[in-house]
Amino acid sequence: MVNNWEEEKKKIKSLALAIRGSTREEFLADLANLEDYIYRKIYIENINEKNFQDGVRQLINSYCKENDSNTPDFILSEYLICCLDNFNSIVNKRSCWFGKGLNEENNLKGSKHER
Repeated sequence: MVNNWEEEKKKIKSLALAIRGSTREEFLADLANLEDYIYRKIYIENINEKNFQDGVRQLINSYCKENDSNTPDFILSEYLICCLDNFNSIVNKRSCWFGKGLNEENNLKGSKHER
């Protein structure tokens, strides 16, 4: 999942501008770099997020914590991950408010799961 879309758009735009003034060989090399960058950002980050969610789900399941509420483990894992995302967002916003800049990249990001 891409965390800071504006920064990602800037990187992609700069690569696209570099490609425009290139020879055919440079264009193909830049295109390969762009494809690799997009692959890493979209595919690998999504796999890491999925692995984390699966790990939380397995942990819930291994301790039978889904039984108390009769809620499937995958729903509980999604809920807990959303809680963590929201907590991180609020802590960063609080730090920004107090001028501490705990994590500058996350200050304006908000939660990944905001609706």
